[in-house]
This record gives sequence, C-alpha cells and structure tokens, in this order.
Amino acid sequence: ANYIWHVRGIDDQGNPGPWSFWRPGTPGPYRFTVSPPAAVRPTYPPNGATITVPVLKWRTVPYASSYEVQIAPDQNFNKANTNIFRTYTNELAPGLWNPAPQINILYYWRVRGVTGSGIVGKWSTDLTANATSFIFSTGGPVAAIAPVQNELVQTPVLQWTRLPNADHYDVS
Repeated sequence: ANYIWHVRGIDDQGNPGPWSFWRPGTPGPYRFTVSPPAAVRPTYPPNGATITVPVLKWRTVPYASSYEVQIAPDQNFNKANTNIFRTYTNELAPGLWNPAPQINILYYWRVRGVTGSGIVGKWSTDLTANATSFIFSTGGPVAAIAPVQNELVQTPVLQWTRLPNADHYDVS
C-alpha cells in the first residue's frame, strides 16, 4: 500500500501548529510504501500426510502479526466449502478448529501473513505452486490386544490399542 504523509504539532491547549512542509529542492510530498508479508512456507504436516492430531504449522514471516489459514476439501478453495481461520502464532492447533475436520477426508490448506494494519501477504500456494494436503484420521483401526483368539479366561478383561483422538469406543 502506498501512503503520503505530513505531520504537525499540537500544544497542551489543543492548538495545532502548521503542517510540515517540503524543503525547496527536495522531492515531495513524503511518500512511502508498506510491503505485504512474504509468502509463508508450510512445515507440518508433510504434503499428503495422514495425521491423527489436527495441527498445521508454518514458518513465520517478518511483519506478520497474524495468519489467515484456509482449509477446504478442494484445492481451488471454493468459498462454499472453505473454512477460514485466524491465528496469532505459526500454527493452527486443535482448539482453534471450528468446525473440526471430518475423518478420512482429503483436505487442502494454505496460509498467508497479515500485518497489524490489515495488509495481507501472498498465500503459501504462491510459494509452493500447489496447496498442501492432509488426511485427518483417528489413527485406526483399533487393534485388539487381549484376550487373544481362542484364549480361555475366567474373567474377561478386554484390552485394545488407544486411538489419539477417540472420545469413546464401541465394543460388541
């Protein structure tokens, strides 16, 4: 974004002084440009990975005070099915996902930096050419541990492997 600026003082009574002026022989008015943040590089998960904890991470970029993350089941990020998240760190952790990703769906994601004044940077897809993808999984299937096949037991105690994201289990 391009800006033009000048300044003036205001005394303790609230009276403004004259605006700053441009000295003869110097270019004026005073102009400056604010560059948007650079494109962000995703770091986790690796492209195409199956993850059991929904965490996305990326490298920070200078001048970004927050990050905008888009997640969608299509790599074109059509607005109808794209979720947009804002975070102030370089990761999108489980507590920020609303709605949570569905299980065993291929998702694409991209991220960009945003300055404190709202200037948005380039999407990570500008740097990587393609959106990064992941599949969210419960980590299953569950593996039965005990009792083993055809084991004779007096008091059955059923044991199985834990899934990192399982809230409860169905046993039949």
